[in-house]
Amino acid sequence: MPQNLDDYIFKSHTGEKFTRQGINYVLSKYAEKARNMVPALIPKDCSPHKIRHSSAMSLLEEGVDLITIRNLLGHSSVQTTEIYAKISAAKSRQAIEAASKEIVPIEEALWETNYNIKEWLRGMTKKKIM
Repeated sequence: MPQNLDDYIFKSHTGEKFTRQGINYVLSKYAEKARNMVPALIPKDCSPHKIRHSSAMSLLEEGVDLITIRNLLGHSSVQTTEIYAKISAAKSRQAIEAASKEIVPIEEALWETNYNIKEWLRGMTKKKIM
């Protein structure tokens, strides 16, 4: 309704806007209830910050640019958003492998077919007596 446009969407029990503590309380309360029903559903360390971080990471991994993520998170600087830009090791490896396929031709590993190289490599692991 037009008359409610300046009203808070989420209100505390007093009718005021939620505080950080209020949001933490509500999330903890309902996370615990969900955990009691299905223990593996919600991690023990669930928090608004972790949800925010996970959402930012998911957006980044789906290819959303940092400027858009910055705007969604309400950061004034993209440097603040870069904290969330830690790509998982698997994603990093996929990106490197994809890029390297365009640059470096696929080569057969010599040790796969050359018996002499395999023996030489095995010899490196044997103890040597001086």
